[in-house]
Amino acid sequence: MSTQDGTMPPVVFVVGTAGAGKSSLVTAFQRWARFLEVDVLAINLDPGAESMKYDPEFDVRDLVTISDVMHEYDLGPNGAQILAADLVAAQAEDVFEEIEGVSGDILIIDTPGQVELFAFREASSHLVQVLGQGMACLVFLFDPMLSQTPSGFVSQMLLSSIVHFRLGLPTANFLSKSDLLEPEVLERIMEWGQNLDVLEAAL
Repeated sequence: MSTQDGTMPPVVFVVGTAGAGKSSLVTAFQRWARFLEVDVLAINLDPGAESMKYDPEFDVRDLVTISDVMHEYDLGPNGAQILAADLVAAQAEDVFEEIEGVSGDILIIDTPGQVELFAFREASSHLVQVLGQGMACLVFLFDPMLSQTPSGFVSQMLLSSIVHFRLGLPTANFLSKSDLLEPEVLERIMEWGQNLDVLEAAL
């Protein structure tokens, strides 16, 4: 896996709560990059994804799916998500080998819907080390609906900080789907993000 000049491409892990818009961002980013003639390689690491609109260079569902894990190990959805994440991490080197010979300018990775799987499992640290190769960063998406209350906004700040602390990668927070919010709501959320005194007063 390299750029045209033979160097490692930057790797972007897209993280956030379920429904925050991770897959939508990967889709939009890939389309935008193609318009600019930038070669973006997308990877799906969510074994529970039902559908996607981007073209993955690698799809973890070719190795493991939630439904298969539920059936084979007689687990419920939550247990299957956890085991599937561990199974994927155990095959991290195989995933890297799948994409190692492919060239691209940027690698963007769609992570599992449940952010706690990515935040708290040692498996995630292993995946990041293998796939990131020292050139990785995190994009943490804030859900627009959760962000409308001070407590919801702070909760996501804490989640982002936990992921950053656990994985040790540069992290950028973005408010997802901001076009769904009323202008005054969006302005209030942006002010919380820029002025901690205002956020503290709102709590």
